[in-house]
Amino acid sequence: MAKYGKPQEILSLIQSKKSLWIHDPFLRRQTISVIPRIIFYRHDLCQKMLDEETSSGLEDSGSVASNIRYLGKQEKLSFDLNAYLFPALALVLWYGIKIAIL
Repeated sequence: MAKYGKPQEILSLIQSKKSLWIHDPFLRRQTISVIPRIIFYRHDLCQKMLDEETSSGLEDSGSVASNIRYLGKQEKLSFDLNAYLFPALALVLWYGIKIAIL
C-alpha cells in the first residue's frame, strides 16, 4: 500500500488504523515514514501529524518526523545526502559511470 497506493488510500488507512499503530513503536515509525508519499495530498494534515509526532511521539518515530521536516525545508540537498538517498545516482555523478538499473 505505501509504495503503490494512492495518497487518499494511504491516508485513509493511516487514519482508520491509528488505534493499532499508535501503540506499537515499529508500526508507529513505519507509519510516520510514509508521510512524504501523501504530504502533497493533504499538506495541512500531514504537517500536523509530523508536529504531533515530533513533540509527543516516541524517540524513533519522533526522529523520523523531525528528519522528514528537515528534508522538506531544504531547497537543495548536499552531495553527501544525495549520495546516501540515491546511491546509484551518486556513482554516476562521482565517477561518471553509466549504470543500468533493472
